[in-house]
Amino acid sequence: MATAPPNERDGRRGGAADQFFNLMDGPRNQSGPKKVQPTDKYELGGLRDASAGPVGRRRCTDLPCLFLFLVQVVVFWILACRAVQQGDPQHLVAPRDFRGDYCGEGNLTSSSHLALTLNLVGSVDELMRMVLCQSSDSLGLTADQKQQACASPSSPAKSNLAVALATNTASPAELARQLASTTASEAFGRGGFFSMLDPSTWLTAASEYSNAVCVPHCGALGSSSTQSPRTYHYSPPVGAAWAATWRSHASQMPTLAFEAWPYEVCPYNERYCIKFPGLSFSNESLAGNCVPELTSSAIHALGGEGAGWAGAFRSSFLGKRISSLGDVLDTWDVACVVVAEAFILAFVWLLLIRFCIKPMVWLSTVLVFLTFLVGGFVLLITSLQCAGTSLFDPESIVESVQTQIETFANSTEVYSCMVEGGHAISNDTERRIVQVAGAVLMVLSLVWALVICCLRPRIQLAIACSRVAAQFLAEAPQVLLVPVVQTVVGSVWVVAWVLVAAFSLSNVPEDAVPDTWFSSEVAAAGNSTVAGACDSQWPSGFAVQEQSSCPTIDGVLHCWRCAPPRIALGPKFAFILFSFLWHNAALLALGQLVVAGAVAVWFFAPKNQKMRCFPLCTSLKNSSYHLGSIALGSLVLATVQFARWICRYLSKQSEAQKNKVAQTVFCALGCCIGVFDRCLRFLTKNAYMQMAVQGSGFCTAAKEAFCLLARNCLRFGTLAMLGAVIRRLGVLLLTALTAFVGYLSLEAMHPAVSPIVPLVAYCAIGYLMASIFMMVFGLAIDATLYCFVITEEMRHRADFIPASLNSFIRQRDLEGEPEHKRCLRCC
Repeated sequence: MATAPPNERDGRRGGAADQFFNLMDGPRNQSGPKKVQPTDKYELGGLRDASAGPVGRRRCTDLPCLFLFLVQVVVFWILACRAVQQGDPQHLVAPRDFRGDYCGEGNLTSSSHLALTLNLVGSVDELMRMVLCQSSDSLGLTADQKQQACASPSSPAKSNLAVALATNTASPAELARQLASTTASEAFGRGGFFSMLDPSTWLTAASEYSNAVCVPHCGALGSSSTQSPRTYHYSPPVGAAWAATWRSHASQMPTLAFEAWPYEVCPYNERYCIKFPGLSFSNESLAGNCVPELTSSAIHALGGEGAGWAGAFRSSFLGKRISSLGDVLDTWDVACVVVAEAFILAFVWLLLIRFCIKPMVWLSTVLVFLTFLVGGFVLLITSLQCAGTSLFDPESIVESVQTQIETFANSTEVYSCMVEGGHAISNDTERRIVQVAGAVLMVLSLVWALVICCLRPRIQLAIACSRVAAQFLAEAPQVLLVPVVQTVVGSVWVVAWVLVAAFSLSNVPEDAVPDTWFSSEVAAAGNSTVAGACDSQWPSGFAVQEQSSCPTIDGVLHCWRCAPPRIALGPKFAFILFSFLWHNAALLALGQLVVAGAVAVWFFAPKNQKMRCFPLCTSLKNSSYHLGSIALGSLVLATVQFARWICRYLSKQSEAQKNKVAQTVFCALGCCIGVFDRCLRFLTKNAYMQMAVQGSGFCTAAKEAFCLLARNCLRFGTLAMLGAVIRRLGVLLLTALTAFVGYLSLEAMHPAVSPIVPLVAYCAIGYLMASIFMMVFGLAIDATLYCFVITEEMRHRADFIPASLNSFIRQRDLEGEPEHKRCLRCC
């Protein structure tokens, strides 16, 4: 059959192609003998004729959506300018004290760093409450006073302390005296307060064992001050239920005095500035946080556990990461070499796929079959194995199996395994489970074999499409620039968006939390079933207890108030998030359209012109007509993804309000939307392929792509499964190989540098490079099958068909012959 005339290949199409052009892109007159339907197949010489490759004469499609996209861009940058004026990104990372105030702002202008002091609420206050409870009979407390003093612990720190005291011989009064001591040997020594707790316990409840306070600088904590240290004489917090009882019997209670930092170092009440025993601070800081270290006396008192405690303190504040990042910066030359090596490895991998994909796929299918078969056989043998026999002893296994078969055939209730000592798996239920699992694996091996036999022609077609895609990338490597440009543009956009989002998120309104005082912790912070006033919304603030002085309202002390959250979500940020999703979807769609168009141009080009057809340039020109369609398709995807984020937000709100039912409903709805999103992304990707070939608008292309997918669902399903395996295997293998060659390069160029952190960077480089190659390769596979199906439906037999697909075209031609009809085909 003759090839298409040259005038059709350069876009000057006539006859049926003009009718198709008019019908798809808005005909200038409504008269016409026939209108193309999305369900119509491709037909050579008909209205749907793609024999000349992608349509050359195109019109701009879906222009209103492009205008809407540009309006969205303008609105985004207007909101960005307002966010820059109102927000402060420093609030996202700036240190905050225990009251929620930012260090270096307001009354704390001269105190810009954060340090830790001893929190009496989770330690001494609880110990003193226990002392009062133990002395309740001797003090003659009333029933109500005794109940208040002996109440159950209400926080993790207090609960951990109560459990630890149950196995400790020291009294609560003695432990409190240790914390008031200026030396750390007693508190960290054997039987001391901190020796009862392991590092993980302390770190999980660090906010209750310590106070975060703002200080001028970390060096001020260890240097001499012009003012003398303050002394805090212990008394219960004013809002505690047992505080009045304590004060009425203060003369009979232990007297404790704590050393506190001077006011010029710690600008708070002395109760909040008590030095943490056994803790010191060096001059270094991390993001404004003074890094704590255990003193030598504390480490010595802990004995063998001292090193573990010291490491826990350092690692909890990320102190070790400061020097590790320097290894990556010092070996930048190796990183450049690794980038080149990763590119070479990825290109070699594509060549291997082109020539070795067939044995790789069939070997993988055989290995899966053998895994099911051997696994099931081993489980069945294990369930029949007698005690004392080895699984790797053929004679004993054969004897056990023969005995079981004979016993079962004779319907004997007493098995010989029981006579000889029982089965290797003595429990009958466990043995039955192993038998069922083995039978299931054996059945799965048969099912797998049947599926492979039924899908063998489609698997062969998927292999051929993979080889053709690898050939395309080898002959048109310039297409690999598409994901590179996408990565660069996307990185710039993400950085800009993150900055805008940081300004927007940090703009926390003054009414984010109630500006009132509360009389109880439950009213402010809630509990496991009731939401408090401070955390009933998400993002939530937190409750702060004032321990030194509280206002009295209606004769009741109100010692709890709310601290605002670091971030706030609102309508402005919602639009900024939607804009981010729309931009991302549009950038991804543009890459898919360009790559699919390049594959189509290359696929339909004659074999002697495939190396000279410049598919990327032609595809870029054709794609410029469909920017409106890209905006429409990405808008649909962004809307669905935004709806999923809305469900996540509502689920978080329900969680903050302790509404388990609503939280579950929104979580399930988000999962359903996520499944729909994946299906929609698959459809839009194929719509862009249809758009690249026929030049139609998004809605028309989506309908035609859906019909084409429905007519070839098994083919596209098999290709999707096989393509996913090839891509993931390629990413995994290339990442590992990049890390390996990077390690060899590092050892050769910088042998003295620790390879741990640089290897993480090399894995990231390998993953990024592999993802770029595999993404283009996956799109090329899908577009190749799409073009093949179009060629097959037209029954077009020109010289442009790649050699790997010729056999499938010939098989299609034989379908009408009697000899072919007599062939038994499974599917």
